[in-house]
Amino acid sequence: MLKHQLKERDVDGITVILNRLQSRDAHVRELAAEDLHTSVATLARELTSETFARFLSDLTPRLQSLLQSSNLVDQLGGISAVDALIPVASEAQIIRFANYLRSFFVTCESKAGLRAASWTLGRLASSTENGISGTLVAAFVDFEVKRAFEWLTNPCFQANHRRLAACMVLQALASAVPTLFHVNLTTFFVAIWPAIRDPRVDVRDAATDALAACLQLIAMRQTRHRVQWYCKIYDQVQDGLHVVKGAPSVVVAKSPSWESIHGSLLVIGQLVQNTGSFMVPRFREVCDIVLCYKDAKDKLVARSVCLLLPQLAAYCPDAFVRHYLSICVAHLMKRVTTFLSVSERGIAFLALGELALAVGDQLVPQLPSIIELLQDGMKKSKYYCIETLVCAAHFTKACTVAMEPYLPSLLEQMLAGGLNDALVEALTEIIQTVPAVKTWVQERLLHEISLVLRRPAAPAADDVRRGGGFSTFSLPFRSEKLDDKDTTGAHMSDAMLLLSLKTLGQFDFCGPFSILPFVQDNVAVFLTYPDVAIRKQGIDDAIGVVQPP
Repeated sequence: MLKHQLKERDVDGITVILNRLQSRDAHVRELAAEDLHTSVATLARELTSETFARFLSDLTPRLQSLLQSSNLVDQLGGISAVDALIPVASEAQIIRFANYLRSFFVTCESKAGLRAASWTLGRLASSTENGISGTLVAAFVDFEVKRAFEWLTNPCFQANHRRLAACMVLQALASAVPTLFHVNLTTFFVAIWPAIRDPRVDVRDAATDALAACLQLIAMRQTRHRVQWYCKIYDQVQDGLHVVKGAPSVVVAKSPSWESIHGSLLVIGQLVQNTGSFMVPRFREVCDIVLCYKDAKDKLVARSVCLLLPQLAAYCPDAFVRHYLSICVAHLMKRVTTFLSVSERGIAFLALGELALAVGDQLVPQLPSIIELLQDGMKKSKYYCIETLVCAAHFTKACTVAMEPYLPSLLEQMLAGGLNDALVEALTEIIQTVPAVKTWVQERLLHEISLVLRRPAAPAADDVRRGGGFSTFSLPFRSEKLDDKDTTGAHMSDAMLLLSLKTLGQFDFCGPFSILPFVQDNVAVFLTYPDVAIRKQGIDDAIGVVQPP
């Protein structure tokens, strides 16, 4: 193929893409980054090497200007562009990108910007395309890791964003280049603790994520030092909680700070998830420690206890059922009934559902009381709790036979709350567990979708029956409950339209019927909708019906 010079239309096309990278719509930015990759890769094949190098030299400063912008949207667009260009960049460009990100971590104070930049940094470090020198990558990783350790341990950086940036960088590099990062593990396990006990919750969360990445690295490599590291981490957990070591039962010498308690509980969760059988001989002690804080006044600590309980139950189910199940179920049910905050009740419901998955039919004796709580939480009021939907699905999976008598009323109440992501997730799990309700759920879900997509005068079930018909099994279809809803398309937000279209395309509507007439009547109108995401989803739905997987 003959090489040609850079043409004006090529420059104009790149300019349009760069403008799209500044869109407030994340989906538009994502598509723009993909288009930038495609365009630059095409130019790399078509241009002479000298012309292409000159083109990149002109392009990369424009990306730098996006990264240096005070606007977060511009920053995210610049990061997406850098990430997209890594596979087609030369070694010189990789060095430039690394320097851009290096400066970005110093100035950026946005959590979203730091998170995106850290993962792009990991992609740079793991880049093997275009003959990038291994020595260059090793030096680059070494610099970033050492700088991150300095930011973690230097008290001067405690009050600003750099400790957060350091945690995110370390997590990304431990995940992306474990071989290069491995030599830094000993230093990491010393340096990370100030961040785990940091006054800011986002720093504690990021530090725990970095710790998790390192624990996964250790498990993957099966290093002989892993048990020593596990022991040191567990010692730090006890130190953070001021636990008296060697006592016959859990004794706290003095009250630690809430930040230290929260950080230690987060680390316990990671030890349970990522250290294999290491925590088995320590299981009773850990459970006792966690339950010491079940009634903590600090919200983050109390929430962490709720979320830890199902993790502990899944880790050693038999021991948990024997010694802790009753007290933990009583605690979670108490939080559901005594807290007015929807968020606090929601966490308790989620924990109950996860606990059911961990212990299975051991919760059958408490099922009537739990069902009553679920039904109360599903009532449309200021106390409506969306987490009840997933909780109900988990209980259906864990206690299938015992749950079947409750399903008709539960499903009716779940669908009465309207369409949302949690409902779709819950219904998907329920029809996989209890196939007998699948057809009824499909009909009702299509009805909910139709309330969003079209005029209220034509219910979805009619369209489906024209394509083959549904059987409603023994579940009543009380459509009068839905007639009071505002179903005019003008009142539906783009987010609800997109959710309805995604549900139509992704939910399992396979059965003895066809939804083609429904799609034809309800989806075709959105193929010319102004919002690009809605148009694309409408096209995907239409293709999915004509060419099912």
